[in-house]
Amino acid sequence: MEEYISFEEGEVIIEGNFESLAEYIGEDAVEYMVEGIEYLNELADDDELIITENGTIFEYSDDEFVLQSGRNRVTRHWWGVRVYTNRANTIQTVRNLRTNAGLVTFVGGLAIAFGPIAVGKFGGIAVAAAGFALVVSNAMENRNTGHTRGIRTSFPWIPFGFSTARQ
Repeated sequence: MEEYISFEEGEVIIEGNFESLAEYIGEDAVEYMVEGIEYLNELADDDELIITENGTIFEYSDDEFVLQSGRNRVTRHWWGVRVYTNRANTIQTVRNLRTNAGLVTFVGGLAIAFGPIAVGKFGGIAVAAAGFALVVSNAMENRNTGHTRGIRTSFPWIPFGFSTARQ
């Protein structure tokens, strides 16, 4: 989607015909990307973050000094969010994801088994989300093994997409 965006006057500008892109990645994926970019523009309008002319996006606060680097931080990009965690925070995040996924799977399974149709649909969504949390936690744990630098996990605006890398 890079060829369809530019950065002007503190906003991400989206231009062009997305037809060929939608044929390649799907209309829903394009819609999620556009919604994510519009969300960033709203945050910029509310002075929550700054979008520079070269596409750098960083959070802004008048009340505190924030260093835009380090091992534990979140950065926003036109394509989504990147989370940096040191080794210890990655281990804790993996534990939290697995605990929450287990609880959500249990409750979602009960909803599917015993609930009415509407609750059963919610249960299916909950179980799918819990499954995604387990996939993310496994990938984070695998990437965090064998070094001490921590990892970065990238979540694009497209649902259920992510990648991990060492810091």
